[in-house]
Amino acid sequence: MMPKKHSENPILELEEAVSTLKLIDGFNDLIPQVGTNIVYAKSNPVSSKDIAGIEGRIIKGKSKPMVCGKIVFEGSEYLASVVLEAVRLNKKVLSAINIRGGGDIPSLFDRVNLDYLVLPSKLMDPGCPVAYHLKKAEVLCDAYIHPGDFGIEPTTTILAESPSQLVEIVSELVEHE
Repeated sequence: MMPKKHSENPILELEEAVSTLKLIDGFNDLIPQVGTNIVYAKSNPVSSKDIAGIEGRIIKGKSKPMVCGKIVFEGSEYLASVVLEAVRLNKKVLSAINIRGGGDIPSLFDRVNLDYLVLPSKLMDPGCPVAYHLKKAEVLCDAYIHPGDFGIEPTTTILAESPSQLVEIVSELVEHE
């Protein structure tokens, strides 16, 4: 992937990414029941106020994804917390998306050469398990798989420098699905 200059308008870039995601044949199959969100931070974010996301979610439609809500700053508390922790480890990682979990996700990541970590299923914090892990981490992976727990759906979080890179990754994943 080509590095890209950080957008001065995270909302505009997220709108473009979401429009493209909706057109990816097979993306619907990667959306978890809780829905997908995607976020993008301003340079050097210090709080969720610096991170744009969908105030609702992208949900699985009968034949194609549907976007529920507008893209706004503070649109996703969980993914914003992940990006804030990721930035501590790599200032360039300003974007994240969540997709479904499942037994096939690790092999998909292997096929597209994504570095990933499977997190423990037990939550150690009431917030996002990925953010909790990253608070203590010294190395950043491309993706984090949470296998779920009683009443908690398995989900996967993918990190990248920009939403357009996340779109490329999702496109590669559906090609190998």
